[in-house]
Formats: sequence, C-alpha cells, structure tokens
Amino acid sequence: MNPALPFRFRLAPIVGALVLALPLSLAAQSANEYLTQGMDRFRQGDYDGAIAAYTKALALDANSVAAYNDRGLARSRQSNFVGALADFDQAIKLKPGFAEAYFNRGTAEFLEGNFDGAIASNTRVIALRPDHQGACYHRALAKDCQGNFEGANDDYDKARQLKAGSDTAVAYYLLLHSSVVTQRIGHAKDDRLKGAADWKDEWAQALAQFLDGGLTENVLLTRASVANDQALVAGQHGDALYFAGIKRLLAGDKAAARADFRKCVDATSPAEIVHRMAETELDRH
Repeated sequence: MNPALPFRFRLAPIVGALVLALPLSLAAQSANEYLTQGMDRFRQGDYDGAIAAYTKALALDANSVAAYNDRGLARSRQSNFVGALADFDQAIKLKPGFAEAYFNRGTAEFLEGNFDGAIASNTRVIALRPDHQGACYHRALAKDCQGNFEGANDDYDKARQLKAGSDTAVAYYLLLHSSVVTQRIGHAKDDRLKGAADWKDEWAQALAQFLDGGLTENVLLTRASVANDQALVAGQHGDALYFAGIKRLLAGDKAAARADFRKCVDATSPAEIVHRMAETELDRH
C-alpha cells in the first residue's frame, strides 16, 4: 500500500571523516559497504539487520548523515519512534538543509501522535523544497487528525496540484482523503470519486467506489484479501476497516464506526499511518 508507507528511503550513501586509525579510503569504503548492506536488509524487511549494519557504518564514520537517517527509518518501522527521532535529529544536526530527514522526522512524530511536531517538521520541508508533495500530504494528515479539516483540505489540494494529473496511488489516496474531509466540513458528497472507474490503481479504485456507494463493505473486504504479498493484504485490510469506519461516521453511526476503527487498530502496526488515524478517531469519538 504505497501511500501508507510513511518513509522516503534515502539511497545515496554519504561518507564523512576519518575514524580511528583506518586510512580515509578504507574507512569510507567500509562504511559504504555497511550502508549498502543496511539498505539491502531494509528492503528485505530485516530491520534488526539494517540497524546493525547502519550502526557499524557509524562506528567507522560518526558523521554519516545517510547512516543516521536510514537507521531512523529502520527504527521507525519497528515502532521505536524515540530512537528514530534521535537519529533524524542527528542527521539534521549534521546537515541542516536535509529535507528528507525533516520529512522522516515529521512522519515519526505523526506516528507517535505528536501532530504539532509533524506539522512543524513538514512545514520545514516545504520551506526547503516547495515542490515536496509528500510533505504537503503528511502535513494534511496531521491537520486532519487535529480536527483542522479546513487546513487539511487546503494541504490535500496543494499536494494534488503539485503533481496534477499524475496517475499514481498517492494521487488517488490524496483524493480519497480530500473527499472525506470536504464532507466533514459540511460540503456535499464529492463527485470526484465518480471517476474512479478510470483509475489505474485497482485498490484505490475499490476504496473510492466503496465511499461513493458503488461497492459493499463485504465486497471491499474480499478485495482487500486479493494480493500475492501478505504485507499488502494486511495493509489493504487496514485501509478497508478505516474507511468503513469513516463511512459509518459520516452517516452518523458513531458506535459502529468505533467498532471498525478498533478493528483497524488491532489489525495494523503502529508504524502504519492508518493505525494512527484510526486511533485518533477512537480518541475523538
């Protein structure tokens, strides 16, 4: 479920100064090897292995911005947000203009429920890179969770305009959240979802059709289970439960909505955006 993946994985390793008694070239080469190993482990979902590799890279190069940033990503995937934030802060200290470290920090803050921090971090990203769609999107999510639906709607629209016409899962999820928020601020049902039949992302299409009334909840949940990747199935199942709760909430059935949000929280990891959003709805209602 690509839009729910909270982090941008930094692929370019950065190697710093001489450490211990190793020649510079050997230290740099060794640190790079551990960075590459860490990225490979991360892609495989071996976050313990990735953290160990990045820690070894830092033992060789204590100023490696990439190692701090990427170790923070791995720690975030393990829901170790305190450790992740410490790593992102160190990456920012070493490279104050590193927009991706601010973005990753903002996502970790969001996942731990610090929405003010998430908004501040993503605002910093936007100041550094006004074209950063992810920062606008994630700032919108944080405002959404604060109940600032007008502000969230503005940011969802900004994020969509940055890549207008793009045919990606992110673009579709932006539209899904924007549609929900417009209804929460009193607008009529969003006709933009009626064009979902033309969407190329089949799962986002199913969610849109469900929200628009063209798909039942049972069919949506069945479709959520159709994928070769178990992690993808789990993510889609979490999406289905969250949007089922949202639809019931918009219809005024708070008790049934709470039951769906509770199922979503129980079925997902704290490292998933939908988990935090469902928890927030439970706190609200």
